[in-house]
Amino acid sequence: MVLAELGRKITSALCSLSNTTIINEEVLNAMLEELCTALLELKDLFDMCRHI
Repeated sequence: MVLAELGRKITSALCSLSNTTIINEEVLNAMLEELCTALLELKDLFDMCRHI
């Protein structure tokens, strides 16, 4: 379920990029921020589970 959520967030970020007609630095940075946020959330979750 956690990986499905991660996959959904990554897919959403990539779809937002592919739906943009002009990809500039601002659009690219927004997509990268979404990806980084999703990966950091996953890392935090794994860290919590590892300590249980």
